[in-house]
Amino acid sequence: MNNNIITKILGITCLLLVQMTAFAQSRKISGTVTDNNGEPVIGASIMIQNKTGVGTITDIDGKYSIDVTDADVIEASCLGFKTLAEKVGKRATVDLVLEIDSNILDDVVVIGYGTAKRANLAGAVSTADKKTFQSKPSATPTNALQGVLPGVVVNRSSGNGSRPGDEAKIVVRDISSVNGGTPLVLIDGAEGNINSLNPNDIESVSVLKDAQASIYGNRASNGVILVTTKSAGEGRVKIDFNAYYAMKTPTNVMQKVSLLEFAEMDREACADGSDTPVYSEAELDLIRQNSDIVKSGSEGYLGYTRHYQNHDWVKSLLRSGSSLQNYSLNVYGGTKKFKYYVSGFYQTEDSPLRYGHDDSKRYALRVKNDIQIFKNLAFHSNLSYSENNRDYSTASGSALAWAMRQCPWAPLRTPSGKFLSWQGYGNPAQELEEGGNTIYNNATTTMNFSLDWEIVKGLKITGQTILRKQVNDDFVYRQRYAEYNWDDSINKYNTDKNWGQKAFSKGWYKNYNVFAEYQNVFAQKHDFKVMVGGQHEEFSNDMFSALRYNFSGDNFNLALGGTKNQEAKQSTSAETMRSAYGRLSYVYDSRYILEVNARYDGTSRFAKGHRWGLFTGYSAAWRLSEEHFMKDLDIFDQFKIRASWGQMGNAQGNIGKYDYIPVINIDYSYPYPFNKTEVGYFQHGVTCQNVGETRGDQRRSRHRSP
Repeated sequence: MNNNIITKILGITCLLLVQMTAFAQSRKISGTVTDNNGEPVIGASIMIQNKTGVGTITDIDGKYSIDVTDADVIEASCLGFKTLAEKVGKRATVDLVLEIDSNILDDVVVIGYGTAKRANLAGAVSTADKKTFQSKPSATPTNALQGVLPGVVVNRSSGNGSRPGDEAKIVVRDISSVNGGTPLVLIDGAEGNINSLNPNDIESVSVLKDAQASIYGNRASNGVILVTTKSAGEGRVKIDFNAYYAMKTPTNVMQKVSLLEFAEMDREACADGSDTPVYSEAELDLIRQNSDIVKSGSEGYLGYTRHYQNHDWVKSLLRSGSSLQNYSLNVYGGTKKFKYYVSGFYQTEDSPLRYGHDDSKRYALRVKNDIQIFKNLAFHSNLSYSENNRDYSTASGSALAWAMRQCPWAPLRTPSGKFLSWQGYGNPAQELEEGGNTIYNNATTTMNFSLDWEIVKGLKITGQTILRKQVNDDFVYRQRYAEYNWDDSINKYNTDKNWGQKAFSKGWYKNYNVFAEYQNVFAQKHDFKVMVGGQHEEFSNDMFSALRYNFSGDNFNLALGGTKNQEAKQSTSAETMRSAYGRLSYVYDSRYILEVNARYDGTSRFAKGHRWGLFTGYSAAWRLSEEHFMKDLDIFDQFKIRASWGQMGNAQGNIGKYDYIPVINIDYSYPYPFNKTEVGYFQHGVTCQNVGETRGDQRRSRHRSP
């Protein structure tokens, strides 16, 4: 064997031994995090340096506990405080005192169509920087925001983050519309999906929660999330590579009663003679013995098969663990005239389910260039491609809930090794393995170009063009399979049709935006900033769907003729939005802050006479900490009182396009008669969007041509 290979193997072995030793010596420490005044710091992040993803947060009393080794260094951080690092050593209690970071008042945050100093903000804007996504590696960027931003809730309940590749739902300051909806997400000014991003590409996230959001008019009712991606600085070429591997193990699995517990409770409930117990005393003895005796037919409960071994269905469906892997490579550098940033990202995630398919793969590529054409003229290009591929069993979202309903006397398989179906309820393991798959492929290409022209000092005009193409290629395959009783007889009630559904769509988004900003300070006390702009957006989508029944094998070819049970559907949609917007902000002597936002939006979604709307927002703030009588007290670094009022609209979400137009809908589930044979169905409906009601009539008829 090659000596180099032997050396590498020995090195890896030693490394593993060192890690195992360190793990064996881990112990728990606790402590309290306070500020300079001894007050507890709530929600402070406690991380272990050089151990990605290992950490906790302080509770309402500022207390924490975490597993460490003697050699570890813990790091405490919280918004508004300086980060503190402390070596653990032999201590069992490590109390930390965080120092208030007064420099945070000078931080620049991203707001609608510009930036502002945090100290001069009159509205409510929560921010997260790149450290949030680097210190909390997660399957998606939204998961990393969980518990980070005040007023922002990340919901990972069933259907929203429960499976690999699922995207958690973000809610900003609770639900604000009867139609529901999600916040407007803008990535470098382009409407998009934050979960399509490489987390290491994110520079900052700003959430507009109050009247600040009115600058985005009729799409801002559920809040606005502004995502800014990284850009390169000057200097020699730098290369960053990040790799993350995590094992996920179910730790808190719901427990159900065992077979013995169920049988004993049943006999206790029937002790008064009100009912006949399910199990006899003799059967209780068999259960206590965990007997493999099987009864079926009239001898079994209600005529169904049962045996006397306890079966933990949840444990049968779960593996010991699943994995999450992230790999990111960033290359950047440049000169004063030309800067570049290139990044690549790959992620794979699988499920703890033992049966079926349930995995997700994500890819992302980004290329950014900044070119200083002249001293006062700069060109920026931002090209990105992202892809999300998912393959999961159709039943994976409900498999565990289904397993909780299974009787503990029902085994997983028959004696011959086939999946057992008891009492006609089926078998969740078989449904995962043989019930079909959902394949989801999504690819997005975005081209973002902008030009900055500083006409005179303080006056800058920005022009931006954004083009985006999104392709969705989805396939749902549902298979009906034979279910078996204990003696392997086929349950004839499960011979329903197979079916498959294909959906393919292409969407285009175009955004043309021009805005100008002027800022000046007069007499060293009057800080004025004015911004005005106009925007034109186009959305269009072409969709094709198909449906098949009784197809054999994996062949889903949808031929145009000759094959039974084929259906097809095609649709096209488009809409246009035009806007004019502006903002005026005034700060007097760094103490009194006023801000006015306005946007005039028009959308083709609505009928003539109802397409345009004016949305305004007003904010005011008083920095008491800058008053002389407060400075003399030397109590607060920052003390601000603010108030805001604004109007936002909801022209997205569940509001359909062109719902004001009377339409005739043909239900493609039942085709019209062709060649003198088929049964026909049609639905005539009129939807009145403007009055908020739907009227229509349905007509069904059976046709046979003479």
